[in-house]
Amino acid sequence: MEQSQSHAAEKSIFVRPLLSLTLICCRFPGTVLVLALLLATASLYWTYGHLGFKMSRLDLINPNSSFNKRWLDYIDEFGDSNEAIVIVEGTEHSEVIAALKLFSKKVADFPELYQDIFNVNPSDIHRKEFHNISIENLQKIQQFVAQLDPRNQQPMSETLMEDVANLLPKPESEEDKHQKGVIGFVLLRLINIDTTKFSQGTESIEKLRNIVEEVQTQYTTLEIGLTGMPILENDEMAMSNDAMAKATILAFVGVCVIFMAGFGSLRHPLLAVIALAIAFAWTMGYITLAVGHLNILSIAFGAMLIGLGTDFSVHYLGKYLELRRTGGEVVESLCQSATLVGPGIVVGALTTSAAFYAASFAEFTGVAELGKIVGGGIIFCVITTFTVFPAMIVLATPTAQGKNTPSYNLFNIRPALRPFMAFPVLTLFLFTVGFSYLLLGISKPEKWYDYNLLNLQPEGLESVKWEQRLLSLGTDQGGKNVLFAVSIADSEEELLERRQCFVEQFPELSIEEIVSVPERIRIIQSLTGMLKNMPDQLPEMLSPDVAELLQSLKVFATIEPPTMDDVPSELVSRFKGKTGKHLMRIYTSANIWNMDEMEKFVKDVRSIDSEATGTPLQTYESSKQMREGFISAACYALVVVLVLTWLDFRSLTASFAALLPMFLGFTMMFGILGWLDVPFNPANMIVLPLDFDYVVNDDSWFRQYDDCFSSGFTESWSCVGHWHDVLFVYVGGGVAGDFESLHTRRKG
Repeated sequence: MEQSQSHAAEKSIFVRPLLSLTLICCRFPGTVLVLALLLATASLYWTYGHLGFKMSRLDLINPNSSFNKRWLDYIDEFGDSNEAIVIVEGTEHSEVIAALKLFSKKVADFPELYQDIFNVNPSDIHRKEFHNISIENLQKIQQFVAQLDPRNQQPMSETLMEDVANLLPKPESEEDKHQKGVIGFVLLRLINIDTTKFSQGTESIEKLRNIVEEVQTQYTTLEIGLTGMPILENDEMAMSNDAMAKATILAFVGVCVIFMAGFGSLRHPLLAVIALAIAFAWTMGYITLAVGHLNILSIAFGAMLIGLGTDFSVHYLGKYLELRRTGGEVVESLCQSATLVGPGIVVGALTTSAAFYAASFAEFTGVAELGKIVGGGIIFCVITTFTVFPAMIVLATPTAQGKNTPSYNLFNIRPALRPFMAFPVLTLFLFTVGFSYLLLGISKPEKWYDYNLLNLQPEGLESVKWEQRLLSLGTDQGGKNVLFAVSIADSEEELLERRQCFVEQFPELSIEEIVSVPERIRIIQSLTGMLKNMPDQLPEMLSPDVAELLQSLKVFATIEPPTMDDVPSELVSRFKGKTGKHLMRIYTSANIWNMDEMEKFVKDVRSIDSEATGTPLQTYESSKQMREGFISAACYALVVVLVLTWLDFRSLTASFAALLPMFLGFTMMFGILGWLDVPFNPANMIVLPLDFDYVVNDDSWFRQYDDCFSSGFTESWSCVGHWHDVLFVYVGGGVAGDFESLHTRRKG
């Protein structure tokens, strides 16, 4: 077997450099370790003073994307979109209104944290019914009332009467109101947010939650909640931070346990972990210099490097311990390990690093930065594997042959593998059956990608619960205050003209703006006057339906008509920009997380205003860009793997044989996900480029042992015998590193 490995290694250009590097590290181990620690210390010091954080979702999107530019222009004109929503729900109008007023008063005491505090109470929503009807529909009502004038000789239009009847809000009984509940809102904007902190707006949000608790103690029968995009993002960051910290620690512990169990000792796995920690410190310095910051996606690089970085030391340590058990000296065993398995490790590391660096060409900034960070981190991991790791082994190991070297591991998997090697035909048959079954699972899911970011969060998270509650509300309850598209015009005339286009072409959409308020008020005041002047005794010639409808209109006419004083300054600031531009909100009943529905909504809005933006459009475009970014990263990685594998093997047949497990493995993965009905999402899509690492390392291992495995059962079994501990640690460590993420609350 050694001859087979030597034959494979001799063909590599990395043999002599690795041998020379190992000899230097073994001759000056103390110097190598001190220099490595000094560099790690300097890296961490530089990181502490200069590494920034960009924790907004906007930082994940390519700033040159046209849709993102429109969003940034909107924020610049109308202020930051950090609008929080406080929801108060109960059964009594008076109690809900009192709670809203108390909350607004308490929040107003902190002008340095909040601005544009706008109280939307139940009376505002239901009080002035005519004011909630569009201008076009108000004109229909006005036309209907005009036809009731005795001087009008035209017959009553049944279609017009039916339209007017459908426009009027249906009166609710007290029992219906009690069952439906009463809901009010406080809308406010968070200001002075430090976007460099991991969880943005934590101080403001914690203060809001404290105020909610204070109000809740005085109104125990009410339900009071907090949501909105800044709240959701803050909760997501806090949960991600907690999840990532737990996943990293558990992965670190799990890998250590697998190392100790697989190699039968504590000393050597501990040295490998120390080498990985040094590589991690170097990577932090590299991130600070090359990127300058971490975002909400690249913050996951630590957990990824734990799994990726240990793969190199697994192969290296496995070969070293094998040589030591056969009587080799420390330096001799290290040099042979470097020449026998080193080339494959280097090729695997370079290929994996190149695959991640290729992801930096993706349009989605989050994926591009993650690829650059992990690609560099892999290089540092392989450097410490061939420098720091052998230096520490020399310092920590007695020089006597085989002394203090574990002779066995705690888990011997050879008996489990022997039947598969002894009966290859049966093995292939069983695999084909299992593969065919999994293949059927690919057609099972209704959707392969879930865009809904709310589904990534833990069940029971307060902000998610209240966001879903808002989405379930009807527009008469204020539900439309959550998500809307935005159309911006330079003049009032332009906005009104665009509004008319929306009304005529897409009557199913709801429009909200304040430019038409004066005209709306004029029509309502005129309509109210017409209805008040109608005689109490209606003409007998009127049908009962018309008489009933007219009576309903007269009831609404008794309500005080709106005036310009009804438009608060906090609302005006949301519709009129700092340079005088005017804004129009377009609401849809479509689910923002349903891409089919959103695609139609975006298409409709953009057909009238190609420069429209808003949360639904931004979410739609950014979700698509994120998904395409991950797919692009996987495609780039695949191309790099294909090219570098062929350059390494110099044989299409060997390259195909080495990559065949990758295609089979990915197919089985999709089959398993299909049977379990687990879709991809913005969090787990990272598995696509990440899984190429394991394939590349398998290829490098296969490359070093291709001659051995082609020499019949006896020689192949010998290969397995010498590498069963490496196989256990390699697979077990990878599974342990990834499996620990299941212990986090965050679903993604």
